Amino acid sequence: MFVLGTHAVGESRTLGSIRRVLIPDSTEASFDVRFQGNTVATTVGTHKPAVIYSRTFTDFNCTSHIAFDPRQGFVVVGGDVVVNGDTRLVFDGFASMRPFGRRLICRMAERRARQSHEQARKIADRDNKRQVREGFERQVAEAVRAANERTGLARYVNRFLGDQTTLQLYAKSSTDCIHIGIGPAGEKYELMTALPPSRDKSAPIEIWVYSSILSPPVAALVQGITPQTALPPLVQTKILEALLIPTLAPNSSIQLALEEGWLVLGLPEHHPVEDERSKDHPP
Repeated sequence: MFVLGTHAVGESRTLGSIRRVLIPDSTEASFDVRFQGNTVATTVGTHKPAVIYSRTFTDFNCTSHIAFDPRQGFVVVGGDVVVNGDTRLVFDGFASMRPFGRRLICRMAERRARQSHEQARKIADRDNKRQVREGFERQVAEAVRAANERTGLARYVNRFLGDQTTLQLYAKSSTDCIHIGIGPAGEKYELMTALPPSRDKSAPIEIWVYSSILSPPVAALVQGITPQTALPPLVQTKILEALLIPTLAPNSSIQLALEEGWLVLGLPEHHPVEDERSKDHPP
């Protein structure tokens, strides 16, 4: 590329860390994906007959906001990612492409480089941040796509509520998980029913279904079982069959439990499922 009339080539290396931060919110389920790190670029610029060696150091942090829509899954919101930070530009040396007049050429190249230092720094800052933003946006988009493929919440709602039921949907997030509430339209619910405290050995994705909306076959199976007691294996198998949910291999079976009037289905992260009063950890 050309920068201020100088043909510049080089390479850059970006190092950083990505973390997810859940946002407590009573009106939506959302979290931020934050990327923080630095980019170091080494460049050789040619402005005949001079050669300019330089490096740039860009410290950055950027955030992408992700919301969960029970109909669509995880969605990137908020428009383009903004990359914050600053860039330093240093000149490592100057050389000449001609054997004669080398010292004069180097002095002139250094003087011109110093005069245009701030302008060149701003260009490097723009280009480095653009590369960071584009790479980060690609990674977030891929993570969102993979997360939606893994969870697929809406597909299993009909197994509890029927495929002809008109639904009302609610979602919110807390400090440790996303809560998704689904129920028949026309019923009067609180905006988000309070769930019991998280279980000691919670699964990556949990579906909490209140006993009052269980279908008669499932309700009959759990009737009379003491709350917070492990369900017998035979009862667990029959519940899964009644819900038309295929059982998995013995080493990765769905966990079933009763918690204060709720039937809890604990799912391995790779098992796509979705349903009623759900606790869903983001990707």
